[in-house]
Amino acid sequence: MTAVPGWEKSERVALARALEPEAGDSGWLIMPPGAVSGVPPEQFPVFELLRRRSELLSAMALPGGWVVEFEEDEILGYGKPG
Repeated sequence: MTAVPGWEKSERVALARALEPEAGDSGWLIMPPGAVSGVPPEQFPVFELLRRRSELLSAMALPGGWVVEFEEDEILGYGKPG
């Protein structure tokens, strides 16, 4: 997983999954709203979500190319952009 700094403390986050992730990469990106560019993202194994924000695990079954938005532990919406 790749996560933009601030995701752990943000009540609202979006998760986007790459359509074709590279080998050894889950393809998931976690972003808080208003994420600052230029700050290096954090990378960690998917299983770390169990400890850090287990409510986001429900999105992990979505296929590549999908995005899901959470507010705290609730899914606000999901879909395939484009």
